[in-house]
Amino acid sequence: MSQKDVSLKSVLLNTGVLSKKSLQPFESLPDDALWPLLWTHYKLSEETTMKKVVTFIGCSFKPLSDLLIDQAFRRSFPLQTLRECRFIPIYEDKSSLSIAVDNPYRKDVQEYFSNQQKSVSMTLVTSTDLNSFLGEGVAKSTADTFLDRLIMEAVNAKCSDIHIMKQKETLGVKFRIHGELIQRESIIDPSQQDQIMSLIKVQSGMDISISNQPQDGRISFESEGQQVDIRVSSIPTLHGEDFVLRLFNTTGISFDLEVLGFSSNILDRLKSLMKLDSGLMLVTGPTGSGKTTTLYALLNYIKSQKNCHVITLEDPVEYGISGVRQSQVSPKIGYTFANGLRSVLRQDPDIIMVGEIRDQETANLAINAAYTGHFVLSTLHTSDCETSLKRLAGFNVDSYLCAQSIRGILSQKLSLKLCPQCREKTSSPNGFSHSFEGKGCEGCDYLGYQGRTVLSELLVVDKQIRDVDSLSSLSQRLEDMPFFKFREDIKSKVEKGEIAYHSGLEGVM
Repeated sequence: MSQKDVSLKSVLLNTGVLSKKSLQPFESLPDDALWPLLWTHYKLSEETTMKKVVTFIGCSFKPLSDLLIDQAFRRSFPLQTLRECRFIPIYEDKSSLSIAVDNPYRKDVQEYFSNQQKSVSMTLVTSTDLNSFLGEGVAKSTADTFLDRLIMEAVNAKCSDIHIMKQKETLGVKFRIHGELIQRESIIDPSQQDQIMSLIKVQSGMDISISNQPQDGRISFESEGQQVDIRVSSIPTLHGEDFVLRLFNTTGISFDLEVLGFSSNILDRLKSLMKLDSGLMLVTGPTGSGKTTTLYALLNYIKSQKNCHVITLEDPVEYGISGVRQSQVSPKIGYTFANGLRSVLRQDPDIIMVGEIRDQETANLAINAAYTGHFVLSTLHTSDCETSLKRLAGFNVDSYLCAQSIRGILSQKLSLKLCPQCREKTSSPNGFSHSFEGKGCEGCDYLGYQGRTVLSELLVVDKQIRDVDSLSSLSQRLEDMPFFKFREDIKSKVEKGEIAYHSGLEGVM
């Protein structure tokens, strides 16, 4: 361990945290037992004290929200081990690994890593932050029971987001299921409302004393064999604070291109694109359209085809992918997509995934990386392939390099998938030979649909097209390119009975 070989009592005296007289009653106490007494007996502030002593004991101090945790590395440790030894795995490289602890003197942590061949560095976090990460630290109460039940109900309903909204006299709860918001329940008891909101803030590592500013946090939830990562966001509103809990159920997740719903012609072209050694591949679509899931599936396919070094920059890391080095950007501390990409390029990557191109600097860096021999995947918030080219031009990037670097643009949206057990053929809408609708049955809870499928279009920029001198020239030659449009995909899926035709599809076609 990287902790300096110096006694806690010496540290406390040298930093002026405690006097020699105040330490006398615990003169014979070992350091690992004295450390928790600083908060329980001396009533010192954990955060303030930790910031004073870190230099002396060879650690750093960070709030939980500032830890850039490698999710794949974290999941290599059983949750029970993390709770017993009380540490957070942060990252690992060839020669070292990093962990966070709330007590740097704990013997069980030191013993756990005693046979580790790599050097181990420690970061200090408060016990509140550590408890929040481990899903511990608050006695079970009505609020705990309510929150546990709510999360499990959401997981079982395949809910993507839980909305908890403070209204004038109630606390309203809604689930987003298959893209639709569904009212669940309202809490009327004012005391229970406050308990629930406080519990969410404590478990997610938010500052419980702040209610007039937006905050972000995370909860690690495990129940009935299911591991769920929850990203929590709060915002002050007219009647109090509102929360959105985004759920990432990591149990049994499979990022397989074959099961996402892509039409065979698009799927075949995507696989061909993923075998390229360089260039820029964009996945575009609105928020909640499954772009990240598609990117992860593409990375998994690449890994299955060739041995390569893959690094990602994400905000946040939503799921861990085995064999991929995933890094979470943190704009609050200046670790952005742009400067993160500069660092990644010094790590000898073959494949780079940039979570999102948001600005000119990131766009230029991604394009240059693609042009100089890397295969770069990223996302844009645009509605279709043609708009994506215009968005890139709007970043004022090097137009020639961009046109030369682009290999493909995949644009996608999600649509409700008809229940195969109760779908029935209906009259033909314009342009379709026939359509279907879901009548509703026991198998789909009488909704008429089960889950969602992807609607997509794919623009492939092949060698014959890449003789242009600018993005505008590329846009003018769209009709010359292999281009599978939304209209074709929607028509095929409507006629096969995978989705129902509705007026909302007209804007996509």
